[in-house]
Amino acid sequence: MARTDRMARMFLVGGGAVYLLLWIYGLVVGI
Repeated sequence: MARTDRMARMFLVGGGAVYLLLWIYGLVVGI
């Protein structure tokens, strides 16, 4: 159970990081 929760958390953090990078890239290109 702990392993699944850990993997899920890693997935959420990884997805959030990718989304944040794409957002920043969009701002830079927009400017």
